[in-house]
Amino acid sequence: MKKRIARYIAFLLIQAITSENKEVHIKKLKKFLIQKENPHVSLKALASTEIVKLAKAISDHHLPALQGLFLNLGLQTYNIRQAEKGNLKKKLKAFEALSKLRIVTAIPVLTQYVLEKNKALRAEAIMSLMRLSYDPLFFLENPKITISVWEAMKIHGLLKELPKEKIPQFTRWLDHKQKSVVLFSLRMILHYQQKADLHQLSRLVKSKSARIADEAQKALILRKILVYSDPDEEDNQLNEPNYEFSKVA
Repeated sequence: MKKRIARYIAFLLIQAITSENKEVHIKKLKKFLIQKENPHVSLKALASTEIVKLAKAISDHHLPALQGLFLNLGLQTYNIRQAEKGNLKKKLKAFEALSKLRIVTAIPVLTQYVLEKNKALRAEAIMSLMRLSYDPLFFLENPKITISVWEAMKIHGLLKELPKEKIPQFTRWLDHKQKSVVLFSLRMILHYQQKADLHQLSRLVKSKSARIADEAQKALILRKILVYSDPDEEDNQLNEPNYEFSKVA
């Protein structure tokens, strides 16, 4: 029964974005979804799942139409409510739907989960925020946030999918209160070959954390290379301090 209902909803969704009689199919969908909910089958949950499948399968050209449907059918309100008050499974489903349909109004709700103790929920919230926000790592401004090795790998993996202009300057977080964020930022500076602030790096090579000191030293060497290989920075080279790159204990 559930599969049959899902197929019917999928059919109406496709017709609602491709048919010449879109409005007719939208009305059918709305009427179908406002039926008394079956305790064993959530129609809006099924509709959300099917619309996410469509969003994954079709081109971005149809995304505005899907977003319109998502709002028109009450699925945006439904998924935000599930993200706030649903159980773990429903929250994860809602995070996926809201991020895939690019519902930016969900950002404040998702941001609440960046300090979540549940690793799966926290990671999915972080991934969703990265997909939704123009500033993909804005949540690192939170002084309490930490980054596990697993989360760092997931964040880096998603960063690789983003256009160059969306890659942030990781020097923003070199003064972060959490060592894991500083370490991640240093590694991203090295990966994206960003020129970090000299004074920040000089301070970090003296860090009590051996890993931070080591990565900061690498970033200092990279900075030196970038400065001396950039002809536009010829004047800066004259004022660049002669820093000794000895390993700090």
